[in-house]
Order: sequence, then structure tokens, then C-alpha cells
Amino acid sequence: MHAIWITNIALEILALSLAVLILREYFSLRGKVKSTLTAALAFLGVLLTLENTILIVSFYMWSAGSDLRYSMPSLFISVVNLASLFTLYYVVRI
Repeated sequence: MHAIWITNIALEILALSLAVLILREYFSLRGKVKSTLTAALAFLGVLLTLENTILIVSFYMWSAGSDLRYSMPSLFISVVNLASLFTLYYVVRI
């Protein structure tokens, strides 16, 4: 049970690191990035990552790490969020 939460928290740490990297790339390439949509997606990705991190921590505190009803959906959200951030990083780099 705790392995799911540890995996979830590790995924969120990776997602937050990637979100910071996306913002850094965006600001360093700002002259090259011409799309307002790309900028909006970068900031949205960072906000969703922060929101998901808060959600996961609150679920963990609320269920004391013992309820699969809350851990599996949040793990799925973490995986989807991380995949979307990798895609966003690729878009920002182009």
C-alpha cells in the first residue's frame, strides 16, 4: 500500500522538476517561441502539476495511506500528468 504512495510522490517530484524545466526553457527561448498557446500550455502544465501535488498530499493525509480508493486514481492522475508534461516539454523545445 505504501509503495503506491511512494511511487505517486516520486512521480509528482519528477513532474514538478519537469514543470520547472519547462518554465526555464520557455523563458530562455522566449524570443523564439512565437505561440501564445505554447506559453499558455506551459503555465497550465505547471499549475496542474502543483494542483495535483496538493491533491495527492491531501489524499494521503486524509486516508493515512491506507485506502486504495484514493491512491489508485491519484496514481493514474500522476502518470497522465507526467505524460502530458513530457509532451509539453517537447512542444516548448520545438
